[in-house]
Amino acid sequence: MAASQENLTGDFTEVWNASAQPALLLRAARSFLLSPATARRMASERANTRLVEVPDCGHWIPTDAPGALARHVGAFLDGLPPAP
Repeated sequence: MAASQENLTGDFTEVWNASAQPALLLRAARSFLLSPATARRMASERANTRLVEVPDCGHWIPTDAPGALARHVGAFLDGLPPAP
């Protein structure tokens, strides 16, 4: 468990910015891991990124707000251009 946690911490900026594909960055309003400032920085540094904050939600959006997750992902996917 500790080794897994260690692998999930650190600076992943290079990996995050390596793709220009459209991305949806969801931030839970009460997240204890992702601050508003960090989420804004991530969205501004990576092209084609949409940042959405899910209100009244802890960090685990799929568990805390599954309906909001489905709506935001659906809207994001609906807004993508059709594949060639």
